[in-house]
Amino acid sequence: YIGGVEHAVLHLLYSRFWHHVLFDLGLVSTKEPFKKLYNQGMSAFIQGDYPAAVDVFEGFVEEFEDDVDSDNAYYWIGYSQFKLGKWDAAESAFRKVLQNYEHRPTSQGFKTPDAIYMLGKLAETRKQPDRAAYYFKNVLENYPGSAAANNAQEDLRALR
Repeated sequence: YIGGVEHAVLHLLYSRFWHHVLFDLGLVSTKEPFKKLYNQGMSAFIQGDYPAAVDVFEGFVEEFEDDVDSDNAYYWIGYSQFKLGKWDAAESAFRKVLQNYEHRPTSQGFKTPDAIYMLGKLAETRKQPDRAAYYFKNVLENYPGSAAANNAQEDLRALR
């Protein structure tokens, strides 16, 4: 199959639409049969299609707000927005991870340290070195040994 991510997402959206119609008519018992929508978002992200990743992950969190992977989805929305240069949207998504899902374990590990680290990267990008240092130090102090802490340590050194 070589239809690409856009083609696959359109098939998924089409089938989701018809499933929702059948649900509304009482002909099927599940509201959402395609929780693997998250995988479509990751596929789009990995391929560098950040606008598609944002769309898919936003659809995922709308449909599965309390799902175990929702904080991951918000994190990837933020990271995609960061890659697109949409700093305010990225910050909003990272803050949702911290406000709504902090310390909640997920299937891939909780995203709290990663979200804090990315707030530091946003501050660095916005030419706010003191604020960036604050976030990097927060990750180092509260999440030592995490991948985010390793990255924060390197970035903190580069700020000096």
